[in-house]
Amino acid sequence: MATVHKAPALPPASQITTEAPKPKKVLKHSAGVLVINQEHRTLLLVSSLKREGAWVLPKGPCMTEPQVEAPESAACRIAWEVAGVRGELRKKVGTFTEAGKKGKINAYNWMYEMEVHKMESVWPEQDRKRVWVSYEDAMRATADRPIAQLAIKHCSLST
Repeated sequence: MATVHKAPALPPASQITTEAPKPKKVLKHSAGVLVINQEHRTLLLVSSLKREGAWVLPKGPCMTEPQVEAPESAACRIAWEVAGVRGELRKKVGTFTEAGKKGKINAYNWMYEMEVHKMESVWPEQDRKRVWVSYEDAMRATADRPIAQLAIKHCSLST
């Protein structure tokens, strides 16, 4: 004889929702570079694509497809794509986290110092402007960017 199983009771209509569940938030992984000219004690800033008139450090997402990109590789790629710079990473300035309103970490930012070997005249994001600035001017220009401020404060020009 077959056993008959009773279906579970449905919740009251007031508890049924047609909304899709919220997607899980994915941690962001970014890398950036402080392109430094030690001889002139200056840093390279690039014009922001999102905020007209603003200057930023070259920074962007680490690639996840087709495979996960190491932060060091991402920093070199971003220096080329965003600022048209080829060079050598000299030191890791730090890994800086960002957190949401509840204090939960939602982003990791790896920042590196780069010594320039070559500045190209043609590069992927050549619509950006580039400018060499002093440590003090870099701090002023990035005053509203906490990760940039931390990175600049920890770079070799801060001493």
